[in-house]
Amino acid sequence: MKTKKLLLLLILTSIYTLSNAQKLNTSPLTRYGIGEIYFQGNIRQLSMGKTGIGDFSSYNITNLNPASVSALKPNNVIFEFGAMERISLFDNATLQQWDNFSNIRYIYTGFRVTKGWHTSLGITPYSGIGYKVESYDTVTVNDYSSNYYTQYDGTGSVNQFFWSNSFTFFKKFSLAAKLNYTFGSIDRQSSITLTKDDTIVSSANDTSLYSFTSATVVKDRNLFKNLTYDFGFIYHDTIRIHNKKIKYSLGAIYSNRQTINSYMTKITLRSVMLNNRSYSDSLFFDTVSTSYFNLPQTYGFGINISLPKMTFAFDYMTQQWSGTHIFDTDSYKNTQFIGFGLEYCNDPFSTRYYRTIRYRLGAYDYSSYISHNNSQLTSQAITFGVGLPFKSIIFNFGFVVGQTGNLDLGLKENFYEINIGISLYDLWFVKRKYM
Repeated sequence: MKTKKLLLLLILTSIYTLSNAQKLNTSPLTRYGIGEIYFQGNIRQLSMGKTGIGDFSSYNITNLNPASVSALKPNNVIFEFGAMERISLFDNATLQQWDNFSNIRYIYTGFRVTKGWHTSLGITPYSGIGYKVESYDTVTVNDYSSNYYTQYDGTGSVNQFFWSNSFTFFKKFSLAAKLNYTFGSIDRQSSITLTKDDTIVSSANDTSLYSFTSATVVKDRNLFKNLTYDFGFIYHDTIRIHNKKIKYSLGAIYSNRQTINSYMTKITLRSVMLNNRSYSDSLFFDTVSTSYFNLPQTYGFGINISLPKMTFAFDYMTQQWSGTHIFDTDSYKNTQFIGFGLEYCNDPFSTRYYRTIRYRLGAYDYSSYISHNNSQLTSQAITFGVGLPFKSIIFNFGFVVGQTGNLDLGLKENFYEINIGISLYDLWFVKRKYM
């Protein structure tokens, strides 16, 4: 009963946070496209170099490969919850700035429906935007100088509620389809302000202060929702080498390029101030219901090899962002992800607690769909973490230390992540026997 109450609290908190969150990032690099694309796996997989396409584990589920839920045992229901805290140091060679943000990563649940049919569902952010960029300059026209100030702000997120169904054939092969309800909103605002302060001499003994301000603010909001789909499969087997059992699993994922319809509203405000008095003010309102953006064609594969005490994982994934359309822009790059990781556990069934702890380590290299100063942004990071079991609950802690961009591109971000995940196990659909 306590487990179910805790689960209900996590579900309500997650749905409220994801549907109302507007600041899911604080990086100026999220100004482009639909922001930063988030990892769709769980905290265990994140700690192993963000791998998991080939993961076939009976004690966790993931949104990374919909076929992985077929590993769950009969009557075993699992609930997954994850959250994160990210601290970033931005450096552009002349200025350094620290920033941080927190966010819920996911909430998943999965169970077996019938023999050979497993299902999972959950909610997770797909991408996030959160930036504020300011610049100051001076413009001189006909010997008159004015101060020029620009500001760009953006907040919002793309979220997904998913439902996966996996079907097992010949006991070792699972094929799955996942239906996603993609929804959210993105708000962007740009403002340009010109100011001029001067002293006017009208006569030998008469001077006056002249103050002029012209401001233009453009605000646009994109509200979107649509259904998308993904596919995945996993093949798993066991072999013996020198009387030792070695388990392995091969997985792959695929999704086609898909269009998300957007309802866009744009507002333009213009005003002129002279000596602190408003002389003109205009409001322009427009609604365009034909706006849209594309989610890219995606495919990837992964392999997991499990020895008696050690598990190795490797993933490769690419997304075809080149040619995709995102709010009137289509200058994006194809992404490439390579990650590897390992997990060590001495004995998960030992009576000595320290022998049941799971230790994880990994690294990854990621080429983003975003380009900055005509160069594709890349990220490199190392990951590590632990899994702490307590009866029917596993607490997973994952840490990420990495870098995005470099000073040669004009901006570098050093980021540090703390991730916390909870896996809750419960038995459902059990027929009780009475003496």
